[in-house]
This record gives sequence, C-alpha cells and structure tokens, in this order.
Amino acid sequence: PVKSVTTVQAIAGVDSILDFIGQPNANIKIDIKIFAELKQIRKEL
Repeated sequence: PVKSVTTVQAIAGVDSILDFIGQPNANIKIDIKIFAELKQIRKEL
C-alpha cells in the first residue's frame, strides 16, 4: 500500500535524507536507493 505523505512530512524527509547522504560513511548503494525512492516520492506529490 502507498503511504500518504503530507508535503511537510515529505520536506522533512528530504532534509533528513540530505543530512544522511552528507555523512562521510554513507553507503553509496543506500544513497542510490534513496535517490530512486526520492524521485518516486516527488512524482507522487
């Protein structure tokens, strides 16, 4: 099922994702997966 996300929650999620990606020990594979999910979330907004 698709989770409904408010715009505020989505923006907060983007901020935390960017914070996570900014970590020096972030795993590249995880980053790619997050970017793919982020693109999908933006399409649904």
